[in-house]
Amino acid sequence: MSTLAMNHFNVLDYIEEAEKLGVPNEVAKFQARQMEQLEYVYASNIDVIRKEIKEEIRDERKEIKGELLSKGFSTKQDVRESELRLQKEIEVVRKEIAQSTNKIVFWVAGLLVATGLIQHFFK
Repeated sequence: MSTLAMNHFNVLDYIEEAEKLGVPNEVAKFQARQMEQLEYVYASNIDVIRKEIKEEIRDERKEIKGELLSKGFSTKQDVRESELRLQKEIEVVRKEIAQSTNKIVFWVAGLLVATGLIQHFFK
């Protein structure tokens, strides 16, 4: 709640009401000035306290984020970077498997040809 939204103490209304109740004018004015000053101090303190609380919250957030990062918790960016690295590594492994499969096919084909030639010559 901002200080502008607070109910403002009306000095004149207070003095008029105090005089109606029989309070001497000078006493009513003194009390009104004191209450007005208290209202000002109260409103100022609320603004200061609100600012301090916001700063404390901001500092706490920074501290918590720092602790999470220092303890190895991942950020969304860290996770995304890991995903991209893993995708690249998976592609490399797939290519190696494909190349190995081709080599095995050629090796088996070579064995079959060699076996066929051996059988042909030794019949």
